[in-house]
Amino acid sequence: SVLNALVTLSAIRAQQKLYTSALEMALYVLQHPSSTQDAKDRAEYMRRELEPKLTPHEVETIQMRIQSNSSTDKSAFSFDTSLPG
Repeated sequence: SVLNALVTLSAIRAQQKLYTSALEMALYVLQHPSSTQDAKDRAEYMRRELEPKLTPHEVETIQMRIQSNSSTDKSAFSFDTSLPG
């Protein structure tokens, strides 16, 4: 599914040290009502790995962004999927 792929992309972003983008994707999957339990479990693992790598302000900003978009059309939410460099 797309949400499982998003968790995989989150892991790739984390490997690239793009922690903000990675956490945003993981949190999105965690709050999405169509996420499977497997996707949520993987996203939760990513969340636990990523949050310590960011400042509290960065984490809060990402959480607020995800929450503010939870009332909008989920398909309209977009992520930066460009490759670094």
